[in-house]
Amino acid sequence: MLHKIGTWIAVTSFLLTASVAVAWEDRYFIIYFWPNQHHLNEDALAVVGAAAEHYKLNSKWSGRCSPPIIKLDIAGHTDTVGDEAENLQLSQRRAFQVADELVRLGVPKAIMQIGAKGEAQLAVKTDDDVRELLNNRVSIDYYFEDRPRDCWEKRQNH
Repeated sequence: MLHKIGTWIAVTSFLLTASVAVAWEDRYFIIYFWPNQHHLNEDALAVVGAAAEHYKLNSKWSGRCSPPIIKLDIAGHTDTVGDEAENLQLSQRRAFQVADELVRLGVPKAIMQIGAKGEAQLAVKTDDDVRELLNNRVSIDYYFEDRPRDCWEKRQNH
């Protein structure tokens, strides 16, 4: 979904559809932020909600084998405008804002690894002091450890 606000275009909610999430599937969610902001808007809350639903779907497996261990990496990012140290702090505030909302929605903090990347991992490479909306984001990366193959096949057949 594209939103045009002034000269900015925000790309949001393209990973929504928690109702069709496949169990035990590694997933990647992206929450975009306006420059210099760390508060979650309505679109961001919807993406975080979809990420929480993905956790709930995958944590309720009650088959004969144990479910895999779910891990969650949350990383905050910024564009290159401003001081590098301040951008690192902003990216950390963004990541913790998302993590706090996930906890509020029932995802245990114990499975989360929360990090701040600042300007270090740009989605769109730019020169210094270039405002790029796609770089102002938090990524949520779900992955699974010790996913037994026979359990995966049983899950797919149910």
